[in-house]
Formats: sequence, structure tokens, C-alpha cells
Amino acid sequence: MPNTGSFTYWYLQVPNLMLLAMMALLLVRLVLMAVLNGSLGVMRLMHMITHPVVATVGAVTPRIMPNAVVVVCAVIWLAAIRTVLVMAALAMGVRL
Repeated sequence: MPNTGSFTYWYLQVPNLMLLAMMALLLVRLVLMAVLNGSLGVMRLMHMITHPVVATVGAVTPRIMPNAVVVVCAVIWLAAIRTVLVMAALAMGVRL
């Protein structure tokens, strides 16, 4: 079943793009954590945007892990969720 339009399968494409955007934001946060001071406005904005995901992953990650490792784990979890979404789309015959 080929894609007939760009948003024919919006219920698969929108979550895919949201997961990709959050993964990119988490990677930017990881780089900025290493480069910038945490009190800058850019870091506070990144922290505010990505905090729900990092807090959720941090709840199941051991507390001994540093914050950077929790962010990397969050990227890995989001990549796994995105892989499952793409596999489900392929099972439906949709190419994202």
C-alpha cells in the first residue's frame, strides 16, 4: 500500500517526528551540558523542554548514575520506541 499523500498516515508520522525531535533535543542538551554553564537561559530552556522525558527515564534508572548517563539512556529508550513504531508501520505496509 503506497503512500498517496504526505499526511495519509499522520497517526504514524506525527509520533515519529515527535520522537525524532525529542531525541535531537536530548542530544543538544547533552552537548550543551558539557559546554555551557547550567545557569544560562539556553540551558534552562533545554532543561524545561526535556525534563519530562529525563525524569521518566530517571525514575527507572539507578540513582547512582550521573545526569549525562540518564540523558543518554533517554535517547536510547526513545530510539527503541521509534524502532517499534517504524516496525509497526512496516507491518501495516506503510513506509515512513
